[in-house]
Amino acid sequence: MNKLLIRWFVFSTFMVVMCAVVAHNQLRAKPMAEPTSGADPHMAMTKLRPPQPGDKARADAIVAAAKKAAERYRDYRKAETDGYTIFMPEQHQNVYHFILESPASEDDERFNADQPRGLLYSKIVGPTPGYKLIGVMYMVRYGATEEELNARIPLSIAQWHVHLNMCVPPQSEQRNWLMSDPTFG
Repeated sequence: MNKLLIRWFVFSTFMVVMCAVVAHNQLRAKPMAEPTSGADPHMAMTKLRPPQPGDKARADAIVAAAKKAAERYRDYRKAETDGYTIFMPEQHQNVYHFILESPASEDDERFNADQPRGLLYSKIVGPTPGYKLIGVMYMVRYGATEEELNARIPLSIAQWHVHLNMCVPPQSEQRNWLMSDPTFG
């Protein structure tokens, strides 16, 4: 049960998806400080900041590291061998999160663009089922400040998101929820 709770905590932390194929100048999504009508009430985004000197070079280095990690983990079995575990594998998802669990204090102290905490895969069905890598994901502890986020990845280039207002069942029913019970998700 503790492993499931750790996975839930990791899943509900701030996350950013760095898709290596997206050009920096195309990242101009509408900034959103909190959910608004018509927006997803379960997720909030950081606002994009004006570009600062050095932001593009920092972002380029992160994208290069993300590409390197993506190449290394193109095969999901390599990710599993290196300690990534799939979050809620029995639940149908558009994107499956493979999470590298580590002590929270380790993530608070460092950011390693070469070792993303999450890998994103789409499920392959058919004669040779498996997973296809579609992106990498970086995380930080819940409650991190915008300055901490900006220190990791420039907020002029990328946005972080946080999951909000999540419906979580009582402790006694969380095992079913995290496995396959569609009542809660």
